[in-house]
Amino acid sequence: MAWCGGGDRRRISRSGVERKAANFMKVYAFDVDETLYISQGPVQWEALVALRAEGHVLGLCGNWAAVTLQVPEWHRVLSFIGFTRQCCSGVLLVAGI
Repeated sequence: MAWCGGGDRRRISRSGVERKAANFMKVYAFDVDETLYISQGPVQWEALVALRAEGHVLGLCGNWAAVTLQVPEWHRVLSFIGFTRQCCSGVLLVAGI
């Protein structure tokens, strides 16, 4: 048995810790051109919708206008968009929902 986290004093098994770690949300930042299907790439929009439904945070780097112009409900799936050079270098992310 091990203690779980800073202030959490519940006893949980190591396997419980591993299961809990598997449930953490992940942050995905997709380039648009030649990555997403709507701009000649392999990743379907439905795959992004599925990731969002699992509780992950999704965003775009690069040519985000290609998505916002073609997908009317983009804001329901994406949490951030960023500018081409700045976003992908980790300098600037524009907060969405």
